[in-house]
Amino acid sequence: MKRFLLIFYYCFFSVFACMGQLDSVHWVPPLHAGLNGQIADHYIYLSTPSVTPFVVTIKDGSGAILATPTISNAAPFVYSVGTGQTSGSPLFVGRGALNTVLSNRGLSLNAAEPFYVSLRVRSNNQADWAVSKGKAGLGKEFRFGGFPQFNAGPPANVGSPSNRNFVMGLMATENNTTITVSNYNPGVTLDGVPIFLAPPSFTITLNQGQTYVIAGGTNFSPNQNGFIGALIQSDKPIAMNNGNMNGTIHPTNSSNQDMGIDLSIPTERLGKEYIFIEGNGNADMERPIIIAHYDSTEIFVNGSLTPISTINAGQFFLAPNSSYQGVNHRNMFVRTSQPAYAYQALAASASANNDGGLVLVPPFSCFLPDSIDLVPLVDSIGNTPYSTAMLVTTELGATAFLNGVPLTNPEPVLGTNWQTYKTNAINGNVKITSTGGVTASVLGVASPAGYAGYFSGFSSIPLISDFTFSDTCFSSLTSFNAIFDSVFSPDSIMWNFGDPSSGANNFAIGFNPTHVFTTPGVYSVQMVVVRCKNDTITKNITIIPSSSDSLNFTLCQGDSVVIAGNTYSSTGIYIDTLANIHGCDSIIKTNLTVSQAPMFNQTYTECIGFTVTVGTNIYDSTGIYTDTLTTSLGCDSIITTNLTITPPSTTIQQFVECQGFSIAVGSNIYSKTGIFTDVINGCDTIITDLTINPLPSVNLSKTDDNCGNETGSIIAIVSSGAAPYSYLWSNFSTDSAIYNLMEGFYSVTITDGNGCMANGFITLYDDVDSCEQEIFVPNVFSPNGDYINDVFSVEISGYELESLMIYNRWGQLLFETSLPKEVWDGRTSSGENVPEGSYFYILNYSDNNQTFTKKGTITLLR
Repeated sequence: MKRFLLIFYYCFFSVFACMGQLDSVHWVPPLHAGLNGQIADHYIYLSTPSVTPFVVTIKDGSGAILATPTISNAAPFVYSVGTGQTSGSPLFVGRGALNTVLSNRGLSLNAAEPFYVSLRVRSNNQADWAVSKGKAGLGKEFRFGGFPQFNAGPPANVGSPSNRNFVMGLMATENNTTITVSNYNPGVTLDGVPIFLAPPSFTITLNQGQTYVIAGGTNFSPNQNGFIGALIQSDKPIAMNNGNMNGTIHPTNSSNQDMGIDLSIPTERLGKEYIFIEGNGNADMERPIIIAHYDSTEIFVNGSLTPISTINAGQFFLAPNSSYQGVNHRNMFVRTSQPAYAYQALAASASANNDGGLVLVPPFSCFLPDSIDLVPLVDSIGNTPYSTAMLVTTELGATAFLNGVPLTNPEPVLGTNWQTYKTNAINGNVKITSTGGVTASVLGVASPAGYAGYFSGFSSIPLISDFTFSDTCFSSLTSFNAIFDSVFSPDSIMWNFGDPSSGANNFAIGFNPTHVFTTPGVYSVQMVVVRCKNDTITKNITIIPSSSDSLNFTLCQGDSVVIAGNTYSSTGIYIDTLANIHGCDSIIKTNLTVSQAPMFNQTYTECIGFTVTVGTNIYDSTGIYTDTLTTSLGCDSIITTNLTITPPSTTIQQFVECQGFSIAVGSNIYSKTGIFTDVINGCDTIITDLTINPLPSVNLSKTDDNCGNETGSIIAIVSSGAAPYSYLWSNFSTDSAIYNLMEGFYSVTITDGNGCMANGFITLYDDVDSCEQEIFVPNVFSPNGDYINDVFSVEISGYELESLMIYNRWGQLLFETSLPKEVWDGRTSSGENVPEGSYFYILNYSDNNQTFTKKGTITLLR
């Protein structure tokens, strides 16, 4: 079974995953040349190993479709991007477009099948290739790479366009991408309109497809190599194109230069082992460039155990040409102690110093593909022919083929299991295959212009594996999750949980195993990702028991304590369960005592000269004062003082009232005629002149009605009080006597000349001896003191009243009588008013010794 997996793995990744820059998506940001005339015609070359034709969609940064060519292995395609730098080409921008967010520059290319993309640009004196790395070229962290420059080159006048520069193009793949550029020489000056000194760092925000180009001419000395190693970071994936247009690595040449550009890869794709093959240039041009991403990066050459140099993050090292070794041709092996960028300065001719090119070299590993199919038209850029050479690296002992013809004279690489080939005079479409992993770079020269391009390797470097875990609480199921580059699915993943007490359960195979650890403690867990080069990841995991704790707080009123996100501000005992830093339960018992803030109110009304002291404050004038003092527990005690200071005064008040009136002055109550003097609060004098008039006295004389014939009458006789008198009867008469009355209850209010009042009440009855038998029980009365229907009475003619009883709804007896003329005034037997509502009566009456009963309800209104 294992054999089958390994065979499947090899075939799958040889054909699909390990194809270097072979990908279905490519992004190419634009660039800028110091002199417009250095950019002439430029192209995008497309090729694929697929024998089945498919369509490639080419768009600019705005999403506008520029071309939709159909390609196959037998039919590569050349797309002419433009001519000149200021013609509106999507891949080159003029000086005025630098340091600006551009929406219709750069190219994105995509298809349903993987394909190669290379940018090729030329002029009469300059040329170079930049090969896309596909999705492997997208990332969130990069460092700038290019030629280190050692002089200004022509021209050198400050402010004039320079024929040498550094240049970087950025392109966003998602909306709202924030990019920060930092870690460069503080003297770097950026080209543009106008030219300006670069800030210590700067931030760019781009949407999907938008681009941003910066450049700096070497006529400013910090620009010559001060931008190499600059740090570019983003919060979403971007593509980066970088290098020089133009430049030279030559230490003394001040008149010749060439293009040196290539598309970069993010730092996550870097490695530690690199192989370089010397091209056809002279010793000053043929030098590898190592750029550190981490501090204390040691650099070793050709298997030596002694570093040739140690550099820090952002610094670069030029490997000496003398480190190249070999007989048939020369190569060099460079190993770094930490992942680093590796660029190679190449030249196609030793006769001049200006036909160089720049390539980004991939790290070498067992993940490299075994074919590059194909590199189209290696000897041309557009219609311009070039003399070419090819540099090939493959595994030691493997056989490499160029268009099916075996390459000869391999040269072993010291300290490695790799070997190299070099061949000149190649042309047309080139397919490289090998019985092992393989890479290839192309050199071209049409003096004084030269180029270099590198194929294979970048997207074949898997990301470093890792694993996560969750729930490390004792007795819980701890889950593990393997993280690995999905492009390079492993044969298997093996686990050792470092828990031998668990027996056979200490080991597992799979992407997402679980394990229950036997006791709390620290365990060393190891994950091995099995593939052509295994990743072994070891982590210490602490299994944590549950914990508990007790907290005691004494707070002042208004303060609070926050436990596990809960806010407590009142006295009590609170239990909270939360996850500790390890995610396990932590039980917290909080005993909280809240000391209430005492609040006191004191009121004073005093004469002038009075003072009150509160804390350190003394108050002697009218006002409301609030003082905050500290109790013995350290809490606030709030005292509010309401102070009224009044000057001595004399007030005279006069009252003429009726008998029964009374007035309170201070602590005294007066109800009789007289003049009274009181002193209030020790300073105010109040003189009260009180006159009390007697109430009138009323006596009512009546004549009863006769059998309901309205023959009754009442005469009011008034004594005492002061004339004149006014009368108001319950039938609204204002005379001193009322006549033609029927049986009923009558009242009168007498008001004398002083406005004093007295009331009289009387009931008229019928003479029923000669009347017919009749019983009348009213159903409503209103004992509210307005002398109208104020009492309840029963009228009986021709019968003998035995008893009348009135009850409330709860059956309590409120009134009882056997007198025919007695009335109920809505009070209980103790004289308390009953509330409004319905009441019940029982009337017992008799005739000729026979007793009858009548029942019903009465409504009492007030």
